[in-house]
Amino acid sequence: MTNGARMLGLAVARLTRLLELVLTGDDLSVAQYRMLGLIVHGETASSRLAEYLAVSPSGITLAVDGLVERGLVVRELDPDDRRRTPLRATRAGKRAWEQADSAVTEALDDVTAKIDAPELLDALERWNHAFRNYIYARRDD
Repeated sequence: MTNGARMLGLAVARLTRLLELVLTGDDLSVAQYRMLGLIVHGETASSRLAEYLAVSPSGITLAVDGLVERGLVVRELDPDDRRRTPLRATRAGKRAWEQADSAVTEALDDVTAKIDAPELLDALERWNHAFRNYIYARRDD
């Protein structure tokens, strides 16, 4: 493992821990935060959520069930295809995600305030591009 890969692994682990700590106050797990964000921004198909989040369809079903039970998401009926049950964030779900996202943004702003932002943003953009390519390549295997 290269030093860069090791440092990136540590950064991801620390970022995940930061998200866990911040989201505890909003009573959301990191996975729920990610899923709710996708739904709030218009992703309605469970199969697409599973793909984006790299989890099994049964795992998505369980996670969505939890959001539905809390009143953050509803399953709707598709009049054109009864097999489809599009997901929609409720008002409470949108508020919960916005509050959580605001807390996450504030925490990340606090951390990144100590770093040269243009350099960081450039590195993150290149990392996101490489990561996206890696995920898509593995998905097609």
